[in-house]
Amino acid sequence: MATQRIMARSNLDEVEIALPAGQQEFAKEGIDALLTVSAVGGYDQEPQSASARVQSTKTGQLLTGVTWENGWGGKAGSIADRTMREGLTDAAKEIGTALCKGLRHN
Repeated sequence: MATQRIMARSNLDEVEIALPAGQQEFAKEGIDALLTVSAVGGYDQEPQSASARVQSTKTGQLLTGVTWENGWGGKAGSIADRTMREGLTDAAKEIGTALCKGLRHN
């Protein structure tokens, strides 16, 4: 909710928050970094791919980023394919762990 209020007060849309002027609006509110996530759903209602990045609002520098893709094994929907694919919870854990590792190395 706080993000939406800042965006509304600053007249920013989703694209503009990634621009330097948009990031400065968040920095003014005491927010040090922005997490942006995009995802694509698969044929089976499980996530197909996702990307996440953490960017400094003060410098615009990319602090860390992750690109994730669901596994596949053979023909879509086959037993092998269903065995290889991960659900949303497992995907989120993997992405979160990778982001935390990236932030620790910065």
